[in-house]
Amino acid sequence: MTVVAIKTKTEQTLQSRFVASAKGSESREFEALRRRALQGFAATGLPSRRVEAYKYTDLRAKLTEALPPAVKPDSGLPAAALLKALGPELAALEAVTVIVHDGAFAGIAGGVAPERGVSIAGLVASGLTPSDAQLDDPAVALNLTYCSDGVVIKVAAQTKAKLPVHIVYVSGGEQPVSTTTRSRLEIATGASITVLESHVRLGKAALQSNHVTEVSVADGATLAHLKVSGEGSASAHLTSWLIDLGGKADYQAFQFTAEPGLVRNQGFVTYRGERTTATFNAVFLARDEGHVDTTLVIDHAVPKCISRETIRGVLDGKARGVFQGKVIVRPDAQKSDGKQMAKALMLSPTAEFDSKPELEIYADDVVCGHGSTVAELDDAQMFYLRARGIPEQQSRAMLVEAFVADVLETVGHDGIRQALQNVSSAWLRQDAAARS
Repeated sequence: MTVVAIKTKTEQTLQSRFVASAKGSESREFEALRRRALQGFAATGLPSRRVEAYKYTDLRAKLTEALPPAVKPDSGLPAAALLKALGPELAALEAVTVIVHDGAFAGIAGGVAPERGVSIAGLVASGLTPSDAQLDDPAVALNLTYCSDGVVIKVAAQTKAKLPVHIVYVSGGEQPVSTTTRSRLEIATGASITVLESHVRLGKAALQSNHVTEVSVADGATLAHLKVSGEGSASAHLTSWLIDLGGKADYQAFQFTAEPGLVRNQGFVTYRGERTTATFNAVFLARDEGHVDTTLVIDHAVPKCISRETIRGVLDGKARGVFQGKVIVRPDAQKSDGKQMAKALMLSPTAEFDSKPELEIYADDVVCGHGSTVAELDDAQMFYLRARGIPEQQSRAMLVEAFVADVLETVGHDGIRQALQNVSSAWLRQDAAARS
């Protein structure tokens, strides 16, 4: 029996709004992909809790309106505005800084040029046609339908980039808007680079953002791929990473989320070559009614590959955290090694953490496992600190900081790691102040 769902106001708006964002400058193939993506979305609509992958993040219920698309800015982004949006920790990072302002590629800021072997361009200007991967996912389909621009970074073979590339997606202002961007990272054979994505907001108005990053890491290449979400409690943020890994590659992913409204970070990882390692670590800090969903699908399609996922969440107030990790081991993917662990620290009795690790194994010579824990602050540890004269709020902050410290330590770049530790400490100070 076929059940036809009544379209919500948001779904009707999204379907009726369709206009090719770069019409006249993009290829026919790109426009055809947009229309195909829209048709797919029209058939499914926004996912509800009845869709297994979105069981804990009901976009149909949460996205009650479709905000108008941001208009391409007439002028550049002032340095003071960028500093305020990023915060001093990330703004001071020594890196090649690339700006995407209100969904439009705005070039390189700060005077630090890309190193030899690293090319950076806007998606529209590059003429690149995006991949049609994962179009059965509604967030990815919507992104391909409406993406206005993005960043294309290509690292030539054997290039060892010393400076990280910092892509800053900055949006919003005093009027509610939505942005949709799509970027691509192509790391050629034997190359290595660090890429940080920061998603921040100007002003305090509501913001809806949908980002996709396509990642291709060739044989023997290394990519440290990091993301910081800091768009605030009035935002709805969707990010999808579509990741293809060659043989003997090393992919190191890290996602940091603080002070969210609605955030869904999803990653789709496929191994294309043997003896490759992928690590996917995340830290999220949420309070009030913040909602953070980390959903990963790791596809061991070839033998002798390693995957590791480590998630740490701190939840206060009525915040909700979600971890869904699915590891698939194909029949021919013998000697696969996959492990995942999610831990949440609950600072409030009204907070919630939903963890759903999955193993789908079709091979017999594998090492795979998963685990999940939820805990409150340890009374004995609190007593130990209080007995030594440390105030209660400071004691809480010290224990929370220790809880996330081991995952933050996995960030290989010293400057980025220190910046994230500073952002984490600032969040904890704000949380302590709200309690006092």
